[in-house]
Amino acid sequence: MKRLRLFSLIMVLALCFGAAQSVDAKKKKTRKSIAKTEKQQTLKQEEVDDHVFKSSAYMPKFLGGEYAMMRFINNNIRYPKTAADSHIEGKVIVQFVVEKDGSIGEVKVARGVHKDLDQEAVRVIKMLPKFYEPGRNAIGEPVRVWYTMPINFKLQGAVEGPTGDYVKDAKQVGEEVIKILMRDINSEEDINQMEKDTDALQKKYEDFYKARGGENEWKKFNEELEKLESDPVFSKRFEAAKKSLMDKVDKLLNNKGL
Repeated sequence: MKRLRLFSLIMVLALCFGAAQSVDAKKKKTRKSIAKTEKQQTLKQEEVDDHVFKSSAYMPKFLGGEYAMMRFINNNIRYPKTAADSHIEGKVIVQFVVEKDGSIGEVKVARGVHKDLDQEAVRVIKMLPKFYEPGRNAIGEPVRVWYTMPINFKLQGAVEGPTGDYVKDAKQVGEEVIKILMRDINSEEDINQMEKDTDALQKKYEDFYKARGGENEWKKFNEELEKLESDPVFSKRFEAAKKSLMDKVDKLLNNKGL
C-alpha cells in the first residue's frame, strides 16, 4: 500500500514536473515570439525612418522660399575656369535629400552638363543652410524627402554657337581651340576631357553647317579655318598653345615616371 502511494506520488510529481516544463517551454516560446516581433517592428521602423520619399504631403521649406535659395546659390557659385574657357554652358539638375532636421543629406546629379559644372553644382548645394521646415507626411511627422533644384550655368556675353558667318565662326572655333589647349593638365582624365571637348566643338559646327547646306557648306567653313591657320597673328598664338600643351603633357609623364 505504501509502495502504491509512493508510486502514485511519484507519478503526480512527474506529471506536475512535466506540466511545469511544458508551461516554461510555452513561456520561453512566447518570449522569443515577442522578442522576434519587437525586433521586426524595430527593423521595420528603422526602414521607415531611413526611407527617403520622392515627395511628401508637406514639402521642405527654405527660409525666404526658392527665390532666397537661388540667391544663395548664385552668390556662392563659382564658374569653373575650364568650362568658362571652353564656353561650356547648360542646366545641371541636382537632387538632394532634406533630412528630418532640415539639413542637407545626400546630393546627386540627376542630369549633368560637364564634369566641372556638375561638381560645382554639387559643391554649392552642400553649402545650403538648413531648411527651417523639413518635409512632413500627412499626419505632420517629419520625413526625409528628395528635393530637385535646377542650376543654370550661363556665361555673360557668351557666344551662343554657330552664326552662319564663315569668318566669324572660324575665328570663334580658333579661339575656343586655343583655350582648350591652354588648360591645366593634372591627370590623363584632363587630357581625355580635352579631346572630348574638342570633338564636341567640331561636331557642334559640323552639324550646324551640314544641316544648313550639306557637305558643301561644311567645306566652305573649313576653307575659312585653313585661312585662319595661315594668319600670322593667330598661327603664332596657336603654335604657342600647342607648345604649352606638349610641355604640360611631358611634365605629367615625367611625374609618373613614364
